Amino acid sequence: MTTAGDSITKANIVASMAALSSTYNTGIVWGTHSQPFQTDITGGNASGYSQTLAADISDTNITASTITVNFRAYAVLLSRIRSVKLLKYYQIQGNVRARTDYNETNITNLQDSYKKDMTGGPASDNIIDASDLDDFVSALSTAINNNRTDTVTIEEFYCHSNCHGSCHGSI
Repeated sequence: MTTAGDSITKANIVASMAALSSTYNTGIVWGTHSQPFQTDITGGNASGYSQTLAADISDTNITASTITVNFRAYAVLLSRIRSVKLLKYYQIQGNVRARTDYNETNITNLQDSYKKDMTGGPASDNIIDASDLDDFVSALSTAINNNRTDTVTIEEFYCHSNCHGSCHGSI
């Protein structure tokens, strides 16, 4: 975090990005490393997404555009880490939700189709100071967290082999 009046340096930009990384790359239970879904919807592993901001910005010429583009791109990656509720139902005599056999909610590293766009921040032609950077990172953090806690519900339906004929009307 910077202090009002501070100059924006590569070090405090990288520290702000690292804070997002350590906050939102934690607690991932389901991902490519371990997933209970019938159709795999995961897109990354339990360690989340590393950030490469230090390599992406120069040591001397830091522009608002560089900051917003890099932070937004990383926030979009982090937006794929979401709360997911998985419900598995077994069909009995035509009732597709007759029995719930699985009901669990966990933080999940989802595939790209679950990402969210992240907007806001300083305009690319504006001069920003340290407090503007903090406000921008805080707003992104809030958006990432709101998305993370907005639970995605996945429902899966199974037909037990004993009832296959009656479930599908065939013998």
